[in-house]
Amino acid sequence: MIDRLTWMLEMQRELQLKMPSGDPALLEGDARAQFLTWNVTALTDEIHEALGETGWKPWATSRHLRPFPMLKELVDAWHFFMNILLVIAAEAGLTEEELMDKFVEAYETKNKVNAQRQADGYDGVSTKCPSCKRELSETNSFQHITGFDQKVYCSPACWAKAPGTVLTAPAQHIPSATEAEAMQRHLELQQQAHFNQQNQRINEGR
Repeated sequence: MIDRLTWMLEMQRELQLKMPSGDPALLEGDARAQFLTWNVTALTDEIHEALGETGWKPWATSRHLRPFPMLKELVDAWHFFMNILLVIAAEAGLTEEELMDKFVEAYETKNKVNAQRQADGYDGVSTKCPSCKRELSETNSFQHITGFDQKVYCSPACWAKAPGTVLTAPAQHIPSATEAEAMQRHLELQQQAHFNQQNQRINEGR
């Protein structure tokens, strides 16, 4: 399976070499940003075209699905998806084969996470930072901080954005020395508690 994915990615790179934008691996700065932007836009458009091959509209009675026309649209979408992967490979310094190894490995990991979420009754809210909405499990646990609202934030910076935590001026708010000190002290206490728990577990295991 990985060989086939690598083969398709190599084919896509050869195709891109014939395009005006050239080799995705050589793009930098604004040119790379524009390349990513139009590929994401095109990818989204093709996905919507795939949706048009099925009767999804709640105000209509048809629930048809045209499998092969939908497959064709997904193949079109896959072209743009692979272009994005080629840029990622170049930035990470990976070959097409190495990238697909990473891609499959990342999928397997996320698949297990999703399965565990379902087993745990995942609600899509309680495991995320209330401010930036990132999954707490995907952030640095040493920076986690519990706010005055008893919610866990992924960092002091996100905690500072919580309603009622700091006063936000019309312009950008700059935390005072007292606020910054309180945030740092709170973080240090949480880190110390984490270390104490780890040491306790180690001692209990002896």
